[in-house]
Amino acid sequence: MIAALEQPGVGAVTCLYYGVALTGVWARLAALLTNAQFLPSVLVALGFGLAHPCFGSTLALRREALTAIGGFEPFVDCLADDYAMGAALRAHGRNVVIPRFAVAHICTQTSLRELWRHQLRWARTIRSIDPIGYAGSLVSHPLGWALLALLLGAGSTALLPAVGVAIAAIACRMAVLREVERAYPLPSQPYWLVPACDLLSFAVFAISFLNWEVSWRGHRFRMVAGDWTADRGTNQ
Repeated sequence: MIAALEQPGVGAVTCLYYGVALTGVWARLAALLTNAQFLPSVLVALGFGLAHPCFGSTLALRREALTAIGGFEPFVDCLADDYAMGAALRAHGRNVVIPRFAVAHICTQTSLRELWRHQLRWARTIRSIDPIGYAGSLVSHPLGWALLALLLGAGSTALLPAVGVAIAAIACRMAVLREVERAYPLPSQPYWLVPACDLLSFAVFAISFLNWEVSWRGHRFRMVAGDWTADRGTNQ
């Protein structure tokens, strides 16, 4: 990271990350959501030049770079503060570098409620940053759509194609997860949780459009819709 930070024109160094569950099924599901969905999605977006992320898991920058963007104060009320800092650095002509390695993020969720709130906050944060792109990610939930088609078209000619899509979606997700396992030092993944992972992600995606409320450390906040630079959380 230091070597990357010393390169000319680099304002910050940030790192990709994979999930490692501390204990329990909910933490394992949280890690799986990172490893089977988040990480491969980011890699594809970076490969096609469609994303310019700055990850809060790891962010290193020089003091002069931080001073150039006004310090931390401009990002005090911003939920996506990591992304906003990266955007500010780029606006000042500085690059944000992502090394080839990834770091481990420890998942500690102990309940479905905790996992749900975390995923919903994450989803609404992404939606606030890129609402059009986030809405377009509906195509990344084939299992949810296939099961919805099964429920709505039970007994019709759409039954067999929907079953085929559901099986293919699970198989493809497992194949992607296997490639991520090979690329990064991941522990053995709970492949049996892949369908639950996809369905939970689909549910979060659908619910995330209802409002702009998020939960953070036991408090509920309301984001300023569509403005990731001024979230102005109000403790409720």
